[in-house]
Amino acid sequence: MLTGNKVTLTPAEIKDKEAVYQWCFHSETTKYHSGPPSYPNAPIATEAEFFEDYQEYYFTGAQPQDGRGFLILHAGEPIGFISYSSFHLKDGIAELDIWLNREAHCGKGFGT
Repeated sequence: MLTGNKVTLTPAEIKDKEAVYQWCFHSETTKYHSGPPSYPNAPIATEAEFFEDYQEYYFTGAQPQDGRGFLILHAGEPIGFISYSSFHLKDGIAELDIWLNREAHCGKGFGT
């Protein structure tokens, strides 16, 4: 667990997979990164597609060299998800993905 001024990051677990999928592809914030009209070339992923990309090790920590996911907590409540992946990049370089579960959490500095 890592605690900052506004949020705490806690390792995501298998039980969090469904919520994380819903936050990404079936929430108020989905329109900011997927699906028409703004992102016609980035369709809404099915659960199967999402879990193909976000394999179990993101939720178990079994392959930290490949990637890991964390819940973003504010005041003890989960408000989003952040993950890193590094298996497809150069050694020592990671890609970060982050999304929040509601528009009310956007613009408050929780992502930064």
